[in-house]
Order: sequence, then structure tokens, then C-alpha cells
Amino acid sequence: MSTDFTPGAYWTPDRAQAAAASVSEQLASPQMQAFMREIATAAAAGADPAATAAQASATGPARAASATPVRAAACHYRRGRAADVPAFAQLIIAGDLPPLFIEEFVEGFVAVEHDGEIIGCGGLEVFGDSGVIRSIVVDERGRGQNIAQEMTGLLVADARAAGISDLYLFTMHAHNFWLRLGFTDVPLDAWKELPRACWQYQFLSQFPAVATGVYSMWRAA
Repeated sequence: MSTDFTPGAYWTPDRAQAAAASVSEQLASPQMQAFMREIATAAAAGADPAATAAQASATGPARAASATPVRAAACHYRRGRAADVPAFAQLIIAGDLPPLFIEEFVEGFVAVEHDGEIIGCGGLEVFGDSGVIRSIVVDERGRGQNIAQEMTGLLVADARAAGISDLYLFTMHAHNFWLRLGFTDVPLDAWKELPRACWQYQFLSQFPAVATGVYSMWRAA
């Protein structure tokens, strides 16, 4: 593997505040409120809320499958760019996760390239002295090769370089993965105040019935 992802090279308090303000404004919009109600209604009927949100967010053709084998040793890790947003969104949707608010945090993402193709991504959202890790996805061809762990390590290093002391995340199907990386389960009311502005927390706090099967997790950075 190779990397030019430099921890601490992007996040500043001003950038974090601007991203959080943009998310807060959009969350209050009638369109986003209607979208969250739609996901909550589907979840109440037994649907997977993350997968439902992913499907509802899809606006183009599904991500084209590639037969090219992925080798972890040939992967390159770099910081996300604005031009990566469509590729990130397709990869996240293919992983049955909601591709929301990527643009606001795109330079807080790690992009994993293999032979010119983005085959993995994961993001860090910054809220004061806390961070939220989100959207860790690896193409199925690259799974089982520690690519997700490498991305997470870069994001944790980025968080530390930004002065973050607490890391949070939500997961449904990767609970054991995050336990292995030192995260522990915490109730929603254990979250610090500033990271509660993230869209995942806002959704689950507005629609607590959806939280069944969703793990809220924390670790020190």
C-alpha cells in the first residue's frame, strides 16, 4: 500500500463549524424532514433503515461491478476530493449505507484507489473536540484484506491531529468489527453535546423506534 493522506492537513475549527452549520440547516429543511419520516416509516414496517435510506438516495444507475481483483498491497490511500463525491456515493449505496452529507465532509474522507478505481472510502466528521466516523465501505473484492482497518487508522490519526479526544459512530452490521478496534457501546445520552449535531444522531433522536438494532459506539481517540 501507499499513502499521501496526511493527518491534520485539513480539519480546522472554522472548517468544522462551517460543515456542521451546513448540515444543521439542511436537516431542518422540509425535504430532509420528509425523507427521515419516510425512512422511519419503512423501519417501523421491518425494513433495514440504512439500506432503505441508501435505496431512497440512489439517483443514478447502480455501481458497475468490476471483475478486476483487488490487492491490498496495490492500494493507494489519499484524502477525499470534491470530484470523488459521486464515486463515494455509489460505493456507500452499494454497501447499503445512506450517502448523506458527503460533500460537506469530503476532505475528511479517506479514498482508497486501486488501479485508478475508488474501491474504498470512509469519513470523519468533526464537532469541536469530538469526531464521528462514518461510511466505512470497501468493495467486496477488497474485503478481508484489512483495508477498512487501514482507513480507520488514518481517520483516528486525523482525529488526533485535529485535537479530538472522543470518537463516536453508529453501526448495524459491523458491530464486531468496531469492537475489535476498541469501540464500546454507549447510550445516546452519553454522547457529548457537539457531536449530537451529526445527521445520524439527529435522525435516531427524532425517531427512537428506529434505533432497534443500531449500535451507538464510542472510544477515546
